[in-house]
Amino acid sequence: MGGHESTQCSAEGKDSEGKSQEEAVTPCARHGCKYQKTWHATHCCNSCRSMGTHGPRCEKKINPQIGLERQERKAAAEKRSEAAYAFLEAFQFEGGSAAGRKINVVCLHGIAMNCESMKDMSKPLWSQCTDFANFYFPSAPHPIDRNTSFCRASHANSGPEARTWTIGGSICRDDFKDDLYSFLQREVPGPVDVLLGYCQGGFAIHQLLQSSMLPEKLHAVRAVVIMMSAGGFKRTPPTKLRSLHVIGLEDKVVAPSTSEGSAAKYLDPVIAKFGVGHEGPFKPECL
Repeated sequence: MGGHESTQCSAEGKDSEGKSQEEAVTPCARHGCKYQKTWHATHCCNSCRSMGTHGPRCEKKINPQIGLERQERKAAAEKRSEAAYAFLEAFQFEGGSAAGRKINVVCLHGIAMNCESMKDMSKPLWSQCTDFANFYFPSAPHPIDRNTSFCRASHANSGPEARTWTIGGSICRDDFKDDLYSFLQREVPGPVDVLLGYCQGGFAIHQLLQSSMLPEKLHAVRAVVIMMSAGGFKRTPPTKLRSLHVIGLEDKVVAPSTSEGSAAKYLDPVIAKFGVGHEGPFKPECL
């Protein structure tokens, strides 16, 4: 009996100690560091505080909150993708329809991105749609470097594969059309059903659809998905063209009011607002 009580007290002591240790965990003060503060007063180590690296004295104890935050970000990203998923699903062809095929979705990336980064960012969406949609990811034709006004203003670290749809990052040019048309002719079997654009890709879609010389591949476009972007038609959009507008309420690059103004230029737009910034509507690591 006494032994049982002693064991119980010992277990309670461990629980209490474990709880106090858990509550004592303090994240490293450097933003983005995944470790917790141990012997250093504010950071995981001196090197992290001064240079953002980790020295030999760093104990590299993972901050347990990091895992929870990643799970929360992933869940939030999946929830956002559900809005676009439901929108795209509404456009799938019935099995017995004359089309008899999956819908073709062409995705235009943002400035200083490329086809691969856009594909990676939007994976939570397209990975859910493989049963009824095929996604295509062209790269913009023009290189962009860190001296471009956009990169300087946003402190973007453009790599060798970074691209822009228009020279100089302008949102009022269509000097990308010939390259995009060639991609569509070469890579997309059949007509394009949906155009999806993130950031500058959304502006590019608006410039594209205002052209009076659209290639046959784009005659069947039935919907657009505009993510963290703006712009709009100078003329009334086609009555049968549906639109989904994903807006970040904390977007510092494209103001939410600007995105809403763009959506208002469409007929019966579907608007999805989320408490996120411009970094990427689907990629969990960027939220």
